[in-house]
Amino acid sequence: MGNKRNSIKIVLTFLAISILPFAVPAQQSPDWVSDRTIAAVVKLGKVYDYFIVENMPDNHIVKVNYDTVDFGGGKVIKRERVFQHVGSGVIVNPDGWIFSNAHVANDTGQFGIRTQQISGADAKPVIKNGISVKAVAIPVDTGFMWVSMTKEEDLRKNVRRSSLEYLAKTFYVDDDFMNFNRDRAILKIVSHAKMDLEKGLPQKLNEISDSDRFPYVQMENPFDVSIHDPKIRSIGFPGIGPQDFPAITSGEYLGPESNTRSHILHTAFIAGGNSGGGLFYKDKLIGINTWSKPDLGTGRSVSSAQPNTYWGYPIAAVQLWANTHELPGIPNNWLKADPSTDPYKNRIYAGFNICSRYNEAVKIKNTGLLVFGNNIPIAEAAQYIQFEEGIKVFFAIKMAAAQGVSIMDLASHFGMDFNTVKALVASTEDDFFAALNPQQKRFLQTIISGEFFASVVMIDKEGQAIISVPPVKDFKLAVVFNSQKIEIFDFSSGSDIIQGPWTIRVNL
Repeated sequence: MGNKRNSIKIVLTFLAISILPFAVPAQQSPDWVSDRTIAAVVKLGKVYDYFIVENMPDNHIVKVNYDTVDFGGGKVIKRERVFQHVGSGVIVNPDGWIFSNAHVANDTGQFGIRTQQISGADAKPVIKNGISVKAVAIPVDTGFMWVSMTKEEDLRKNVRRSSLEYLAKTFYVDDDFMNFNRDRAILKIVSHAKMDLEKGLPQKLNEISDSDRFPYVQMENPFDVSIHDPKIRSIGFPGIGPQDFPAITSGEYLGPESNTRSHILHTAFIAGGNSGGGLFYKDKLIGINTWSKPDLGTGRSVSSAQPNTYWGYPIAAVQLWANTHELPGIPNNWLKADPSTDPYKNRIYAGFNICSRYNEAVKIKNTGLLVFGNNIPIAEAAQYIQFEEGIKVFFAIKMAAAQGVSIMDLASHFGMDFNTVKALVASTEDDFFAALNPQQKRFLQTIISGEFFASVVMIDKEGQAIISVPPVKDFKLAVVFNSQKIEIFDFSSGSDIIQGPWTIRVNL
């Protein structure tokens, strides 16, 4: 009997030792990524009409009105419809929500309505037989992007391919991405799709159903990376090398860009098509790759990613506009871990529906929502806001011009006269501030002190608005129509980064 017990112990011990490697896997390197994570990084593309135009004026801003394109009197000598890979994205939940960059998803962005010469990157257009010739690219399916994916089963077999599978709708795009501060977009997969091989163009199929589920990544605190083992991975479709498989590059996490900006710097190689792709630590998303910077003395290229913590406003906006709570949240402790003094750390984001008190179906729309501190007169709040916006525009233009953005593109983006933008680019900060009147100089000191808070938010055509205010403070919300306040409401911001949506009922 004793021998039998011993034999049983020996067998059980052997089994325990045999299954141990499967029950407790070996610790992975911080830059290890799973097949599921790789499959969740997608390639985004658009269809464009490419025009070859003769004698279009150099400063002409191309405008599209339905099917009519204004080339400023230029003559179209060739037109071609093509499909173009423009960037990457990351699926962040099983319902198919995607994070990417604004300059990837925006229809008037990097690959949107733009003018270029036929060859090279010189400032002047190509001259052929004394005739100026330019190329113009105009997106066809505005507000949508085509999604190519790599399947998990292919990755497990080490098969390197991706295929166009879906169509995604753009729900949010930063409209000020040209100031190089925020560059965010959120899309959602809405339909199945396939590539028409004969035409070389994508084709929309049936809409997705509730049973459709997608590989997705998990998000993690972007400022909780070990200083002893800061290895990270970048995944995206860079547009160089093999085009049908995501590029996976390794590097090191360097930390926030500066004491005042929380963009994550790292040394993993990225190229143009990587924009919108993911930066990963321990198989979890910590940021969205955005720019590649020149060698900063490290001996390697340095890349920049926008941390997960930057996505509070876009998530709040999509929750309001799409009436959904499917998107991931942002824990407060992630912001507390950010060592920078980036102002976004002192903001919460709340969505509002504004309607009639007597009939919620009647929306208060296409007007303004003035947000200001309890101790601020409403008239002074409005003047302060106008002045602050002027300063923001000036510095945005100066920064974008320093990055090589043309005066014509800046005029188009900001909706300003070409010569006005040209004068602002040529002026210095000293010129700008020397021209301020006494009241504006007082406002400037208020901005610097941070003691004054006021902002105006547009209520859109759906009767909705998103505000960004400091946490745990009391405010007034004034609904404004035809420059007259309709009603003023009290609002106390909480500590949660994403709040609402709430409803404001107005006596109309």
